[in-house]
Amino acid sequence: MKTQEWNEGLNHIDFALVREYVAHKDGLAARRREKSRRLGRYAAAACFCVVLSIAMFLLLRRDGVPVYDDPVYTAAEVASMFPEFYGATSSYEKIYVPSADELQILPIPNEDYIAVYQELSAGRETDENELIDYAARFFSRFSGETLPAFEVKKETAFRGDAYLSAEMPSENGYDVSMGQYENRCYVNIFSKEDGTLTVGGVPVEADPSRTDEELAASLEALRDELFALFEVEFADMRIVRGYNGGSYVSLAVYFYNESDHPLNAGRNVPVTDCIAVYFGSGRDDPSESRYVRTYISYRMTRADCEYTYEAGKYVKRISVEEAERLLYSGYVFGGHTCPFCMAEQKKVDFHGYDFVGLEYIFSMDDRKGTEAVPFYAFYKKIGTAGNGNLIYARTYVPAFAVSGYREYFEKQKEAHA
Repeated sequence: MKTQEWNEGLNHIDFALVREYVAHKDGLAARRREKSRRLGRYAAAACFCVVLSIAMFLLLRRDGVPVYDDPVYTAAEVASMFPEFYGATSSYEKIYVPSADELQILPIPNEDYIAVYQELSAGRETDENELIDYAARFFSRFSGETLPAFEVKKETAFRGDAYLSAEMPSENGYDVSMGQYENRCYVNIFSKEDGTLTVGGVPVEADPSRTDEELAASLEALRDELFALFEVEFADMRIVRGYNGGSYVSLAVYFYNESDHPLNAGRNVPVTDCIAVYFGSGRDDPSESRYVRTYISYRMTRADCEYTYEAGKYVKRISVEEAERLLYSGYVFGGHTCPFCMAEQKKVDFHGYDFVGLEYIFSMDDRKGTEAVPFYAFYKKIGTAGNGNLIYARTYVPAFAVSGYREYFEKQKEAHA
């Protein structure tokens, strides 16, 4: 069509039709604008949901670690954290101490959420030559001896971990054992048959009648010799005494760095590298004034390896009042490793208990490894031993929400009936 013919045709169009077209076009535009506004509102709502989800996700994580308000353990799983379980208020352990101060009760934290720690291990293959080289250097420092003849054995730990072990009799009458795992290793030195042990000319002995402060001062020379022997230094010393109803008393001294891990403040035994010196009288003789039958153990992480515990999750801490209700309902855990011993124990009424603190229990699962789980530890005085030591019953209540209490304990009653 020619341009002139097109223009003449436009002059003959009915303007009513033009107005109808314009109105229709305006309607289409309005609907498109409304649709656009609706899509905008939907997009805004979707964005809000995404932001809210991200915010909730961030709220449920702390430093990348998941945080839980609801139960993550069942009562059956909690029970499996202890060596044996009998049930109700027979599940307690007797603690002997000369005074309540020796209970070493740890304070309850103020935080609403507390960590469950997971074993973290990064190692490398065991290396027999590495163990032999270390043994040669050790014996040179320990006694000036050349490395004695010994056999390195390949062993398997109870969790299936492969490790190396070696027994090395020393010329001076001591027995030395060494072991190497994929991530850590150890050295043990055992006293002679007569119970004596000397390091760098310093006798390994302790006087149980001394206070902890006096003991610490008396062990400074031994500490320095141990640091030189193992080529290491630690800032802190912990003294742990063990008592019973007789006269036997044990003593353990740990040299370690408390700041290396939060769990070090909450356990008698450090979870990080340390030197431990164990003393035991080995006899129920009240006249025995010094410890004998000693041995030394050094635990260390191998070079370029890692062995520690990191926060695997955070769980919401229940209040002491909530834990008391569980305690009085008999929903408690812990006790002897022998179920027959617990069966023979008298039940204890923990109403009016004397002390409560927070302790970490180390559970072991072949699938998940080792976890350190927080519990309330309740103490109730139940008597006095013949030697004057106080006797406390100690039992545990999880410091976090647990599902299936009633069902689990009902099954326990049926099983024990």
